[in-house]
Amino acid sequence: MPDARDPIRRKYHIATPSSYAAVPLPGKEAPAFPGSTLEKLAEAAPVGARPKRRAAWIVHGMGQQVPFETLDGLAEGIMRVAHPAPGADGFAPRVRTVRIGDQTVQRVELDVFERNTRVELHLYEAYWAPVTEGEVKLSDVISFLFSACFRGLLNVFRPFHRAMFDQVVETKIRFRAATEITLSLLTLASLIVINAVIVASGAAKYALTGQQFHIADNWVALSATASCLSAVAIAFGLILFLAELSQPSGAAKWSARIISVAVWMAFYLTLAAILTGAASLAVFAAYSGAKFSPSDPLFPQLQAFASLLVAAIVVFTLFVLAFKGILRSVGREVRSAIPYTPFFFLSIGIFLVAFFGPMLIGLGAISFSGVYSILLGWVRSPFWVWPMLLLVSALVRELMIQYVGDVAAYVTSQNLDRFNKIRQRIKQIALDSARAVYLAQENGEFLYDKIAVVGHSLGSVIAYDTLNALLNAEKLSLTELKIASRTCLLETFGSPLDKIAFFFNVQGNEAFHIREQLAAAVQPLITNYEDFRRFPWINVYSPNDIVSGKVELYDLPMKGQPEPIQRLIHEHGVQRFRDPDAIVPLVAHVAYWKNKVVWEKLLAAVTR
Repeated sequence: MPDARDPIRRKYHIATPSSYAAVPLPGKEAPAFPGSTLEKLAEAAPVGARPKRRAAWIVHGMGQQVPFETLDGLAEGIMRVAHPAPGADGFAPRVRTVRIGDQTVQRVELDVFERNTRVELHLYEAYWAPVTEGEVKLSDVISFLFSACFRGLLNVFRPFHRAMFDQVVETKIRFRAATEITLSLLTLASLIVINAVIVASGAAKYALTGQQFHIADNWVALSATASCLSAVAIAFGLILFLAELSQPSGAAKWSARIISVAVWMAFYLTLAAILTGAASLAVFAAYSGAKFSPSDPLFPQLQAFASLLVAAIVVFTLFVLAFKGILRSVGREVRSAIPYTPFFFLSIGIFLVAFFGPMLIGLGAISFSGVYSILLGWVRSPFWVWPMLLLVSALVRELMIQYVGDVAAYVTSQNLDRFNKIRQRIKQIALDSARAVYLAQENGEFLYDKIAVVGHSLGSVIAYDTLNALLNAEKLSLTELKIASRTCLLETFGSPLDKIAFFFNVQGNEAFHIREQLAAAVQPLITNYEDFRRFPWINVYSPNDIVSGKVELYDLPMKGQPEPIQRLIHEHGVQRFRDPDAIVPLVAHVAYWKNKVVWEKLLAAVTR
């Protein structure tokens, strides 16, 4: 029998399109069906014994998502942990276009067998990525990051209040956050300096501009410094690549710990190199009388050292890629600790050489002059560094706009900004999509008795806002929509909800914090446990994910609350689960999709 979890050999089926009626929200008229009323449509719907039908609705996060990519990840994740219905030759997902009221959407249908029960699980996505495409500029991203950091620093050193559940809660933020925010500010400023020097150097080299600087005078020193900085950055990228390959599914605790600690150390050393490199580049670009003379033999030696090291990294990477291809061709798992761990430790060694080598050469502890004298001229020249840096600079700019730009467009609602229409458009897309799932009817009854709402990264913020909007719509509706009772799960993973509440709270200047209370009024999820938090809220996070958090700012603190309130918090508060397989720093933010925790929690909720 084909492996149900092998996507290449898996069967699939394109099902016949379907139509359903939908309960209109306030302000929405029921769709007109020629020659048939809503009741006639319900009577005409096929009747028969069906398995339980449940739905999962997911929102993607920041970045260049393509249509159905998130839906594909959701389906693959569930099939990784679910059991196909008895009699099925593995999973054969059905893809179907459906019309629900006035919405036409696509869904994936899976037949899963859990707890001795067959469940027909329908999967939907809210796709909003094109709304922000081309709308955010680099200046917007930089302004957003600086604003977030400065606001965060203010919230560390002053009382930070949250209006929740008819209380104004004073929240204490760890002072460690101030150190992290300061480091983020310095790193951001350093990247801006490095980018400016790269652009100015390129322009000066080709006599376009930059005559007011001293780039030509210090070209050797600039090139050597940029080359050494590039070597450190490339070596760190190699570590991330091999760390991801070296972690098996269900990695042993000691192995996971070693990988995490090693990558975090390399990360902070890379930040130190960026800060130091930015300062050095700024000095060499702005002053002709630098501390080290450009004619000093130190800089040619550093240049040759960096060039040789980068060449070695390239050769090593090509060897690993060839080895990976061989393993794949013989059917071996791509991620496995046994074949890749030696490569990972070798990459750590290469990084340490890249980081400490220039310092040792500069201090005279080791001499590179003997090697330098026998090298070919092209190895000793900086021919590669500036074109590579210009390319990397362009890629970094694009990634910042595509990823951080999405966050900037959506979460800066504390300002009156030009992204208001974009923000409202994203919210409307998500609401329309979720409305179709929640309000779909068949035979006069709701199509789904249980619906899971799922969001990754920025998508968790959009999912949170959408569920609040549905709950608010029900309060204004004459029809009982049963939003809270039919929601079986709100699952967030890789979620920045805490950071958004912390960095972009809408604190007022008056003692009653009216703005904060008005913001809470449109968030039923933080106004009443019994009415609006009847379902579990599960948050999956990783301490190796610099974007996510535990989501602790959406519940009342236990301390000081009366016993009935403590019981409500215990029963309905956010449940936090750490993903033990998201062990690689930075990469952990997208690792949840490949791991099992998110999908096991989701499957348990929709099949309960």
